Amino acid sequence: MTSGSIIVFQTAFPQDALHFMNQTPSAPKLLHSLPWYLFIGATLVFVAACLAKPGAWLWADMVWLILAAINLHLINSQIYGLKTARRWLLIVIACAFATGVINTQTGVVLGHVRFHKTFGSGLLGVPAGWLLLWVVLIFSARSIASWVLPRSTYFKVVLFTAALVMTTILNVLPLAVVQRNWWTVLAQESASGIRLWPWLIWLIIPAALAFCLREPSIQKPSDQRRGAIILILFNLCALLSRVG
Repeated sequence: MTSGSIIVFQTAFPQDALHFMNQTPSAPKLLHSLPWYLFIGATLVFVAACLAKPGAWLWADMVWLILAAINLHLINSQIYGLKTARRWLLIVIACAFATGVINTQTGVVLGHVRFHKTFGSGLLGVPAGWLLLWVVLIFSARSIASWVLPRSTYFKVVLFTAALVMTTILNVLPLAVVQRNWWTVLAQESASGIRLWPWLIWLIIPAALAFCLREPSIQKPSDQRRGAIILILFNLCALLSRVG
């Protein structure tokens, strides 16, 4: 193209127009962020349900858990790749399912717990909500640990993840058992009246899972912050439920 042709081309198409033509369409970016926007909307409904009378808007619980799990899976896919994210998801779901089956059949893992239909349909007495709960707890707690301790040893990240999961369960238990009726804790057999074993399990199993979900590098710490927000919001909803 000659210089005269270039001048005519630039005159006919100003730089602003050329820049607009070269821009990446915003639609894919919007679709990419759509699950997060839906999750924020579901969080507002979930907060309203927690502030309402016990048992109100029970459908909001499953919607929130599903969208939270979807976003955490997408975050892992963006950071570590789809193959790794799928492997991690299967590991957590398999462990949660095995724990649920053993617990409902024998009560030796987390004590005698009976799940209710409000926690979703399931298989062998283990509801879908139980599996989603583990996905949210493990991946979101791991996001916080990786964000807060980016240069620490992985052993510290594992312990911090497990501690966050146990602390969250301690905070969420009144919401799950009383306000939202996800499950019922049956007979508590203990001479001292305090059963420490279930809480140790809530520390040991998440630590073992976090250790299995090891990946050498983190490329997008901003996505870790988004995953951390999910666990923070979950704890906030549990606290607000005691006010409602």
